[in-house]
Amino acid sequence: MRHDRHITNLIDSYSQIDNDLLSFQGNQLAFFKGSIAPKLLIVGEAPGPQENIAGEPFVGPAGIELHKSLDEISIDSSHVAFLNSVFRMPIGIDGKFRAPTTIEIEHYAPFVNDIILKLKPTVIMACGNTACQSLLKMQGINKLRGRWFGNILPTFHPSYILRAPQNRSVFLKDLVECKSKLI
Repeated sequence: MRHDRHITNLIDSYSQIDNDLLSFQGNQLAFFKGSIAPKLLIVGEAPGPQENIAGEPFVGPAGIELHKSLDEISIDSSHVAFLNSVFRMPIGIDGKFRAPTTIEIEHYAPFVNDIILKLKPTVIMACGNTACQSLLKMQGINKLRGRWFGNILPTFHPSYILRAPQNRSVFLKDLVECKSKLI
């Protein structure tokens, strides 16, 4: 119970952040959802438009793909935590989503690490370059994916799988690898 209260208090405190690096853009926080006692933590990149509206990660098309993949290999997503590396949607000059900058990733990294320390997941799946940069201080998802770094397994982001469906089997293989570490 004590662990649950600590992580709930931490998530609640981060939900109140209003002076972070991207708060001036007027987007809402969309950084965490799921179990507060997960064995598997899936770390994404930054919220997209649907996540910005919903206020939580992995609810847009990439989230649908991720949850479909979890179901396919029989991982109950109610026992998983989902965390974004950047807590607000970065907006480009055109008013649309843009990839987060290194400065933005580094700004949110201490919050991400704090949440991970409190959650104590058995396995962390780092989805995409932004998650790898935040967690491992490395980039190059094609080189990193499928290699374990402690309890962290880099893989493709589900949004990439939507753009390159030929890599879905590789993504599923990485999920199965994570699942095998949970048993």
